Amino acid sequence: MAKTPNFSRTVRRTPAMPQMEPVLPPKVAAQMQPLSPTTVLPKGAPVPTDYTRQQLSKLGWKDGDPIPGDFAQRLKVIQDEISQERATAKHDVPEGWTPPKVKLIQIDDLPAERQAELREYLAQHKTHVAQEEVWAAQRAQQEATINPEAPPSVIEAQRVAMQAASSQFGFVNDMVDPAGSQMPAGLAQQMPTPEGKTVGAVSGLSPVFRTMEAAQQAAAAPPPQPQPAEPAASAGSLPEITHCPRCAWDLRVAFRIEPTDDDKLVYRAALLGGTRFTKELTAMDGALAIRFRSITVAETRLIREQIRYDIAAGKIMGDGELMAEMWEYRMLLGISQLRRGEAIIDIPPIDQIPHDDPEPGSKETLLIPLRTWVYEEVIPTETLARLVREKHQQFSRLEEYLETMSQEPDFFAGIAPRR
Repeated sequence: MAKTPNFSRTVRRTPAMPQMEPVLPPKVAAQMQPLSPTTVLPKGAPVPTDYTRQQLSKLGWKDGDPIPGDFAQRLKVIQDEISQERATAKHDVPEGWTPPKVKLIQIDDLPAERQAELREYLAQHKTHVAQEEVWAAQRAQQEATINPEAPPSVIEAQRVAMQAASSQFGFVNDMVDPAGSQMPAGLAQQMPTPEGKTVGAVSGLSPVFRTMEAAQQAAAAPPPQPQPAEPAASAGSLPEITHCPRCAWDLRVAFRIEPTDDDKLVYRAALLGGTRFTKELTAMDGALAIRFRSITVAETRLIREQIRYDIAAGKIMGDGELMAEMWEYRMLLGISQLRRGEAIIDIPPIDQIPHDDPEPGSKETLLIPLRTWVYEEVIPTETLARLVREKHQQFSRLEEYLETMSQEPDFFAGIAPRR
């Protein structure tokens, strides 16, 4: 009897967060602006009270200017320092007399140099927000450089990589933006980093951005002037072709894939019938057999969702990890059956595996319990896992080969072995 997965009792649930009662002081609550349930607020934008506006205006702040997220903490530190200085200062007063304790020092009572420090901090933050808008526009231009005719997996990988680079990397003072302007002195130390982490030694753009920027600059360069044709007697040989003009495969790397007539018939039937393309690959004289299947659009979207969760959780920190995780998820969804010796293990499509619905707000898809089950029950050893990955890579190359050549007017003639 074949073994199949069941996640009905193994899916992990996220405990519900306890509901907290509001504990705002009555005076502060009275100054809060009444909000309608239909009011849409900018993401991350604070709603200052009238008292807060009055205090910030003393530092040159105007209504509508951005407020740093840690400004309240910075102000509290300065107020505590001044309070401590006043409490420990020596005065010519009768013995036993102590100055009255002030709960909160107003901004007007702070020394001029400390007020100037806060005023400079607000000005730097305003400059930084304006620069962020410029960088956002540049990122939009880089997004426009993606070739819409590229394979969907390549387009999605580039977009996820750009999102990861823009949300995980901070900036240091020696960084120069793509426009060539230097960041203001001291601004790098004031810029917040994700989750309070200190990000250092990061300058320039991610490899994806650098590649896209180089391609954009190359496209913007003026076309070379046409050279006069050489006489036939002195004309040199044609330049060597290094990449396939259809799929951009590096011809210097052995492809090791040649579709059979059965592969062509099965792929044609699957493509026209709207079903999955399947193929069984064997190893060890047939003692190990793995049947792979192509994945669906819904499964591709599931991979993108899980990758977004992995990026937000800090599990993916670069382009290499992103591509490795993406191909691992594709392999997990692509294994249909594995036979090793007498053991037969069937893995149905993920939407047909019995499971419990995750709790609202859960940051895991069914790919996580599927990966745990596959590595425990199907390919538990590193050697077997590496062999299955190599077979899946072979299957993926075959599928890409058939997909590329299916664009030929005559599919069977266009895919004939003429290389």
